[in-house]
Amino acid sequence: MDACNIFSPAIFSENICKSVMNTVADLSNDRYLDIVVANYGTHTIGFLFGNANGAFRDQITYPVRSSRPLKVALGDLNNDSFVDIVVVNDGTNIIGILFGSDNATFQSQIQLSSTYDSLPTLVIVDNFNNDDFLDIFIINSGLHNFELYLDDANASFTNRIVTSTGIGF
Repeated sequence: MDACNIFSPAIFSENICKSVMNTVADLSNDRYLDIVVANYGTHTIGFLFGNANGAFRDQITYPVRSSRPLKVALGDLNNDSFVDIVVVNDGTNIIGILFGSDNATFQSQIQLSSTYDSLPTLVIVDNFNNDDFLDIFIINSGLHNFELYLDDANASFTNRIVTSTGIGF
């Protein structure tokens, strides 16, 4: 945006491969928004870090150990002041969690198992049970259900609640 509040022409990135879900957060704690991309076509999560001028650096990719990342959600799951990433995958029943650390890097992915053929369509990170810890909520179109993974205060999400929604949604 210029001084007259007029947006500049759009700039498109050619380095995002079959991106199906994008979200933004300040991953690097530099007060500039960064973009997180689920790259369905390359089995990676991509990061485009923001600059002071409103532009973004080239995409950096992080491989996920499961197939076809579809949706991502962000939140500080382990209360360490770094943004963590939850990724649900179209090709497997795996939910991946990438715990953020300093310098906008991520620790090795941990995995939660969902039901086979669940086909997740939405993932939300929020405090669903009012215990001050973020939980993971997933809607599965393949099985017409939703799953709630409750944080057990150490970000291992061992308590899983599955509820059927009936036919279709």
